[in-house]
Amino acid sequence: MNHYKTFSRRKMEQSGEISDIYVYDDIPEKLRNQVIFIIEHTFGTDNENRITSNLYGTILECICLELGMRYSQLQTCNPAYHVHRFFESNEMSINELLDIIELIFRFINERVRAMHNYFGYEPDLDKWKETLMTPDWAIEQLNFRFQQAGIGYEFSDGQLIAINSKELHKEIVKPVLHELVSDQLFSQVNIEYRDAFDHFKKQEYDDVLATCGKAFESCMKSICEKRNWDFKKEDTAKELIGICIKNHLFPEMLTAQLSHVRTLLESGTPTMRNKAGAHAGASKTASKELAEYTLHLTGTNILFLINCAKSLA
Repeated sequence: MNHYKTFSRRKMEQSGEISDIYVYDDIPEKLRNQVIFIIEHTFGTDNENRITSNLYGTILECICLELGMRYSQLQTCNPAYHVHRFFESNEMSINELLDIIELIFRFINERVRAMHNYFGYEPDLDKWKETLMTPDWAIEQLNFRFQQAGIGYEFSDGQLIAINSKELHKEIVKPVLHELVSDQLFSQVNIEYRDAFDHFKKQEYDDVLATCGKAFESCMKSICEKRNWDFKKEDTAKELIGICIKNHLFPEMLTAQLSHVRTLLESGTPTMRNKAGAHAGASKTASKELAEYTLHLTGTNILFLINCAKSLA
């Protein structure tokens, strides 16, 4: 779908006012209104419609459960009103608002998509589908509006992913996620690498390093398992690198490079956090910049390992 660029948008691009640097701690009012618009044109704007009302009611229950709110205290005769109110409230934290967006668009990606794909005889459903936009349109619009607003998130494969640079995200993160999703062998790697992005979203930068380390190890273990190479479940990255070299997964001259990656990732383990102090308010050891670097470095090396494994076949 082509997206229209307004006069002010074109002017800002020409003057260099639009940066490749993303913001993570703000959801501006304009973007909130655009998200409501997308939801309305995916669920429907007629709150008297049975299907539209049921969709809003179901997602409102999910939001209340996740946020620990009393569903019974809301005036549920108009659930759409309360869903929209979440985006208008100043009492919601940014993380809570991001959680709500993720819940709604996961619901659109799964439940609403299933409704669009149903071709049985149900006149009310057919009429409802004719007047609304598809889940693919909704997700594409959300990601476009995030990018347009300079907000560093993207909805991909059922969850919000933090992105840092447009080019890095396009060249590194997306290819890695595609490889991990398309091959069941790397399902554990997929879970751990996505968890690392979730930690980044929550500003848990030490955990980004630790979880990237798990994903790096899991990738090598998955390859060893597929190739029937001898290894132990408790083997560390250092031992796994040695096994991969022994079996000619990659040239021995790359040992030092991957060892440097291992050293960086190991710096994010709980051991180091414990050394910083287990007391409340103890300082974190990893910065946001280091966490960003680690996410992309891990993605690059996971993609490298997967491609090396493919070349063996």
